[in-house]
Amino acid sequence: MTLLTDSVGPYDVGATAFTLPVHPPIASGTACLRDAQGQLAPALLAEQVDFIAYYPTPQSSQAKFKKGLYWLTRPLKDTVGGYSHFITISPWVLWPAVVFFGAGLKAPVYKNSPPLRSPDHQWSLVLFSHGLGSNGMTYSQMCSHLASHGHVVLAFEHHDGSGPIFRPRSSHIGRKKPMYFLRSSQVAWDNSQSSDADERSRFRLRVEQLAFRHLEIYLGYQAFSQLVTSGEFGALRERDGMPLDPTWVGGSWVQCSKVAIIGHSFGGGTVTSMISTPPPEGLTITPIPISHAVALDPWLDPLSENPEPSTGTQPTNRNLPQLLVVTSERIALWPDHFARLLGIVRNWIGSTHVSFCDFPVMLPPVIRSSSARQILRVINTLVLDFINDRLAESIDRMGPRRLETETKRRSWYRFWAERETAQLVGEPGNIVVHIEPPKL
Repeated sequence: MTLLTDSVGPYDVGATAFTLPVHPPIASGTACLRDAQGQLAPALLAEQVDFIAYYPTPQSSQAKFKKGLYWLTRPLKDTVGGYSHFITISPWVLWPAVVFFGAGLKAPVYKNSPPLRSPDHQWSLVLFSHGLGSNGMTYSQMCSHLASHGHVVLAFEHHDGSGPIFRPRSSHIGRKKPMYFLRSSQVAWDNSQSSDADERSRFRLRVEQLAFRHLEIYLGYQAFSQLVTSGEFGALRERDGMPLDPTWVGGSWVQCSKVAIIGHSFGGGTVTSMISTPPPEGLTITPIPISHAVALDPWLDPLSENPEPSTGTQPTNRNLPQLLVVTSERIALWPDHFARLLGIVRNWIGSTHVSFCDFPVMLPPVIRSSSARQILRVINTLVLDFINDRLAESIDRMGPRRLETETKRRSWYRFWAERETAQLVGEPGNIVVHIEPPKL
């Protein structure tokens, strides 16, 4: 068994996977898939909502619970099939890496341990939305880092076809086979909807997936907040069928009236979309009181226009969420996308794209970048200090540098041609502040 890096906060971290069956299922959007008989069925159907909760756990968990939560979804056959479909290679190419490296990889948390409660203290709540090809475990290092510093983090596993694998677990669900990553080429559209030829139609599926993600996050937040405040279980239960520890129930030990939301890549686009969009219509859904929003390398192409503060969710500018955007070198040097990103941030008055998740730090030392852990530590520090309202102090402490770029010639490119590439000047872990945060 191989454990990822332990969190450095003052609390031990527990993790419990929750599932919320949705009955009757809720169809979203007009995207369809053909079944074995050639009939069209909704591609985006909310049949259950899944998330992993990361939270502070008592020190007694060290003796009573085994440390380590499998990073790869079981059964491994499904996971290998999902990732081989996502990256379009034969599953036989992936199996050796899974068997010799990934099968025993675990996040350093105590599985299904009880949450730590204090009669005079509330933990703050954080919601996390993953990127394409990811799930609730992909960002375990960041989520457990936040939990070790006194936050309860709900890492959603979106069932919108953006993850590598989704296996239905609810008895109410008609689907029995695993659902793999969904590509636009696999989707048929409701004939009642016109097929637009504009730029947005290129991302039509992603647009509908964004709305579907909103629905999942709202339903998950509502069910979890009812559990930890009023003690109402509803349909919410542990994913593996274990009895729910009574420590979870009631007592308002989690602060659900001031919520932070974080997302990476497509999840970062989900964050910017959610804070500028009213709750889904037609359902009795509790609004989410978002106070802090963090977009990590947000992918903005599926958004039809620059998100602006939504008057449908926040009555006054005074109550608008604070927004932090953290970008990697790749996004900062993508001119059109970065210009649009700056415009979004102004509305709300390096590293690589995968540096925000577990992938760089989970690799064996022989092939792992020497700067991977350092960069993730800097990202985790910025996110934690932001949701704790200490961002300005954190930036001052890190000593940001000004934006500079340089062009380097890489003669090894394609072995026969030289290629000039732009990159940021600085060392791994340096930060550049594009818009100064307000002094709170």
